Amino acid sequence: MNKPMWIALAALALVTLSVRMIDLDRAAVRSDEINFLNLSQPGQSVANLWKNPPWMNQIPLADSIPVIWHRVRPGTPDERTVREPFALIGTLTVLGSAAWLMRRRGVGAGVLVGLWMALLPFHVYQSREAYYYVVVMAFAAGMTLYTVDLFSGLRVRRAPSIKAVAWWTFWAVTTCLTHMSTWVIAAICWVLLVLEGWKTLEPADRRRHLQRMGIAAAVIGVFMVRWVLRALAEMQKVSQADGHLGGAFGWVGPRVIPFFTVGANPLGVAVSLAIALTALVAGLTFLRTARAQRDPYYGGLTLLVLAGFSAAYAYIGLVGGGAAKISYFTALLPLFLVWAVYTFSILLARLPARANLAATIVLALILVALLAKPAWMVTQLEGKPVPYKVLQAWLDQNLEPGSVVVVDRWYEPWNEMARYAPTNVVVTFTVPDEPYDTYRQLQWREVTRAAIEAGKGDAFIRLTRNHENRDGLWTWPETYFTRRGVVKNEAGLWQRERGYAANEDFYAANTNRLVAEIFYDLTEDRIARAARTGRPVLTLFGANLPYEKSGPMGIFRLQTQQFMDWRRMDQQGDLILVNTTDATIPVMVQVSAVAPRGAKLVEQAGSVNRFKFAPGQMQTWTFGPVEIAPGSSTLVLSDPLWTRDPQPLLIAAVELQPATPTP
Repeated sequence: MNKPMWIALAALALVTLSVRMIDLDRAAVRSDEINFLNLSQPGQSVANLWKNPPWMNQIPLADSIPVIWHRVRPGTPDERTVREPFALIGTLTVLGSAAWLMRRRGVGAGVLVGLWMALLPFHVYQSREAYYYVVVMAFAAGMTLYTVDLFSGLRVRRAPSIKAVAWWTFWAVTTCLTHMSTWVIAAICWVLLVLEGWKTLEPADRRRHLQRMGIAAAVIGVFMVRWVLRALAEMQKVSQADGHLGGAFGWVGPRVIPFFTVGANPLGVAVSLAIALTALVAGLTFLRTARAQRDPYYGGLTLLVLAGFSAAYAYIGLVGGGAAKISYFTALLPLFLVWAVYTFSILLARLPARANLAATIVLALILVALLAKPAWMVTQLEGKPVPYKVLQAWLDQNLEPGSVVVVDRWYEPWNEMARYAPTNVVVTFTVPDEPYDTYRQLQWREVTRAAIEAGKGDAFIRLTRNHENRDGLWTWPETYFTRRGVVKNEAGLWQRERGYAANEDFYAANTNRLVAEIFYDLTEDRIARAARTGRPVLTLFGANLPYEKSGPMGIFRLQTQQFMDWRRMDQQGDLILVNTTDATIPVMVQVSAVAPRGAKLVEQAGSVNRFKFAPGQMQTWTFGPVEIAPGSSTLVLSDPLWTRDPQPLLIAAVELQPATPTP
């Protein structure tokens, strides 16, 4: 490579790294990115990861990256550190593709493909995410472009050497280990090389070539047999409707090429059509050129692009059974962009040198004009798509300390919103609402409404609008709560509205996850509702009675057969008793609670009322009468034996009953 190439690559590296590294920790992690972040924590082992892979439908090559990166990169693992190696891998993919084209079509063509991939919103998004697909693109670029190199040699009857086949095998194996969606592309590359060798080589060379490609296939098989068997098991799981593969194929399929050019919008369609028209002209030019004078690479590029996309659509459509993701096609993205720029360069080469240079500069400026803002908006995403950090800050700033917030997706409190847990409030769920059959069986809407009306929730987050497509939007929170807040992923909405968002989740019909609605009450609202509905007394919990959840899962400190809500009392607990009338009201106080780990003695401060809760039994302590004056008053419960035997009490309910008049 000459000096101009190195200068061009350095400039491309600066642009590519800037777009991939700026604000890398801005967006909250979600779902699988949380898994990658967990893998970057101390104590993880690459060997154990490969020995006991965590997922049936994934191969732990990409998963190994954060484990290795943590060992070479100082600092506490966080959103930035876990994404850094993937941003670097995305940068290397851009530079590698640009360098390949520079060496075959000149600096101008290499700069064009480099700029295109560097600013392409889809590639920028994948590069800024700790996940599989930027790794897919990196290794697939090596495999497909090296296949084109070997194919071009075979076209002139030059058989690949043992070393060349070994290198191709390396690229094929590593590509196949990135994701199962690449397998069909590797197979197409192998078939093209075998068929071209069979067609063009002399008998002796043909025999050696077929032997070497056979050995390559055997090596790939040895590396992949375990993962193929696991994939078959996952396919069986999907066929039994117990898996997931993405969105509707009818939605995904037509958008792949526009996403790979600009975005799923009129500009993306226009550029896609321009590529197709240019390819038609270039193809006719290629066919009319004498065979000996044809470009040695363009035929292989074109054939691999056509065969690759045809096979990918067939394979992904068949395996997915009508479901897919745009990212399943990413193995072809670098190859496609290289082919597109190669196509343009063939036509530009027919212009005079100055006109060629001017046209190349114009194309570069057009690419920057089309892609710069969408690429920038990817860097400004607050979430993918949920803006958990913004939501976390909103909850802390707007809700009262100690508030209990129910969210409409039961995984959130112990996954994403556990990482981005508010400081002042508690986010929880009622009962499981996924899958749909469980949601209906457990009567999620009815149970959630009853829990909130019983005072077990001070706010409700409409985050995913769960099962709205089947049961309609649940509008009860609008009618019950007094206040409403909205948290938006502004950059995500911008991309959604213009077709640049790189993930299907951004395009849900109801904008769920991009727009989170919070319905909530403050203390004054709860008191006003009680007065308005004729409820004379109301019980609220003090800050020293924090909320706790239990259930039949290992995520809970307390295991119970059913999902239950508690208020934990340690040494002392304050009950705020509110009288909404103008007269003093005598009541009997009923505390239903359990002492999970040992007996618990509880007394009403300033009185002789006391009760000993036996260990492990739900019991109800009734005491009183207690006079409640108009307004708010505090009833203090305490454990006189706490310093000697610090056992918690879990309060399931506190009810106030009218005191029976004394005869």
